[in-house]
Amino acid sequence: MLTDEQIAAIHTRATGQVSLGSDPTNMARAKAFIAELFAELEPVGYIDSDGKLHEEAWSALNPQPIYRNPMT
Repeated sequence: MLTDEQIAAIHTRATGQVSLGSDPTNMARAKAFIAELFAELEPVGYIDSDGKLHEEAWSALNPQPIYRNPMT
């Protein structure tokens, strides 16, 4: 899970603006954006609690999705 400080640092690197972390409303918007971004992305695979890779979520125990960078 990303901390508020990590989100603010990522925002600063991406935009050159430093204001995100100082305004709770902007931080809430940033978190909402990140959540919606990941909801829109399609996982490229899943990793289970044993560290094994799976193509489908149903074949993994406690699957965690793996995503490809959508900008590359």
